[in-house]
Amino acid sequence: MITRIASGCNEDKKTELTNLYSKLWGSVYNVHFTPDFKKTSSGKSYDFYNKPYGLKHWLENSNPPIENNVVVALIDPDFIFLRPITLNMAGEDNNIFYQEKTPAVVPEFIGEGVPAAQLYGLGAPWAGQRSRNFNREYICGKNSSCMKTTVKFGEEHYSVGPPYLVHVKDMKRLTDSWCTFVPKVYEGYPELLAGLHFFQLTFIHSIILYYIHIL
Repeated sequence: MITRIASGCNEDKKTELTNLYSKLWGSVYNVHFTPDFKKTSSGKSYDFYNKPYGLKHWLENSNPPIENNVVVALIDPDFIFLRPITLNMAGEDNNIFYQEKTPAVVPEFIGEGVPAAQLYGLGAPWAGQRSRNFNREYICGKNSSCMKTTVKFGEEHYSVGPPYLVHVKDMKRLTDSWCTFVPKVYEGYPELLAGLHFFQLTFIHSIILYYIHIL
């Protein structure tokens, strides 16, 4: 099942999209509509709020409900895939590792407690002790694991972006934290890539598991 999460559509647009996707792939392609979440507490508009809050809305209101044993692949709409996304990891020919270096531990299979994501070249500016834009204690909490993360470790293991492959049970609690972090990160870093940075923080805070490995 492929589901587009569309936020802030009027009734005409909802009808248009619903008809379009039913023609494309029938029951395989679906669209889930959510309210428009892009307004900030200050009244400004930040389009990328729709991603975490839209995801949370879908997880809680999907029709039919999401089964408890599935892995969710969160992708961006501008992606083109040349080969299938699979849940197998270790030893797969499709794995692409940063600078051709294989991590010390690669999980055999993505499932509950074992997520994966693609490594991006964003670094980990939030992990710097002198970072003026990322107040980790304020964003994550004093006892959060993100408080212990170094820049080097963050760059190697948490500088990730979509596609994210996460078991639905993990995704639900990860998204709860993501939506909590969104306004706090935006306060100090109201820029385009803030969404990816606060997703990095969410991974660290919410899932104490394997390292986040790249596909």
